[in-house]
Amino acid sequence: MNIKNLFLRIFNTSLGIIKNQDTKYPDYIKKFETRVSNYFNSKYCLTFSSGTLAARTLLVACGVKKGSKILMSKLSFPSVVTSALQIGANIEFLDFDNNLQIKNISKLKKPEVDYLLVTHVYGFPQNMDNISKFLENNKNIKLIEDCSHAQGAKFKNNYVGTFGVGSFMSMQGSKALSAGEGGLMLTNDVNIFEKSIVLSHINRKHNFSNKILENFSKVGLLGKGRAHPLGIISANLSLNNLYKNNKDTRKKFEIIYNILKNIKNIAVPEILNSNELGGFHYGFPFFCEDMNML
Repeated sequence: MNIKNLFLRIFNTSLGIIKNQDTKYPDYIKKFETRVSNYFNSKYCLTFSSGTLAARTLLVACGVKKGSKILMSKLSFPSVVTSALQIGANIEFLDFDNNLQIKNISKLKKPEVDYLLVTHVYGFPQNMDNISKFLENNKNIKLIEDCSHAQGAKFKNNYVGTFGVGSFMSMQGSKALSAGEGGLMLTNDVNIFEKSIVLSHINRKHNFSNKILENFSKVGLLGKGRAHPLGIISANLSLNNLYKNNKDTRKKFEIIYNILKNIKNIAVPEILNSNELGGFHYGFPFFCEDMNML
């Protein structure tokens, strides 16, 4: 973006604030959602006031209800766990290994489970080949992804967040894609997208393909969840820099990785392809086999 275009954007945004037009759903919010959809190769994107509300809305839109059974890694963010519990779901936690991967998931048989919620942590994508094998053996299970700590990460050249029925991510201030505070969800399913609008986006203008859902568009069954417009301006600039920032951080990760992997009693997650890491929230993870050495 050149200086002239940046100045015009700031001027137009300031003018909108003066005219009190930066409320509800100004045009640039939907343009940002379209940009995010295009960036991650997803059909639909919906922004939220927080990643937690994005997660809860997506869970409900995907059909999670009281008594639903969900598998989660023990490496899951607390608010995601509490969101599922508030709905009334039953959670079974899965162990993870030193590579941050869910242990032996490709061999698991869980015919009684309804959902698998996968968290891509610290910028490391889960091995989606193993996840796919699990889903092939358990065809009734729906996959949902949390990409809050791996924004821009890929698995075999496909962005994480595009492998299941839907995904969500936080845009809290310290995330790679930041709105100061906020969240978003991605899906290729128009029904999940429109249900999410009905659940958390009161009075959002949308040409519903499901006219029955349209009847509830002024209710807000989960409350008001729209993102703050000024936060989206910040997120839009953050999206401009996401690729470069991830690329720069990968170089730092490689330096740290090459140092730590040669230290006795330190275990680091295996990096199969450093070019597919992204997001990097909380820094580089490692395991210490002997706590007395610290």
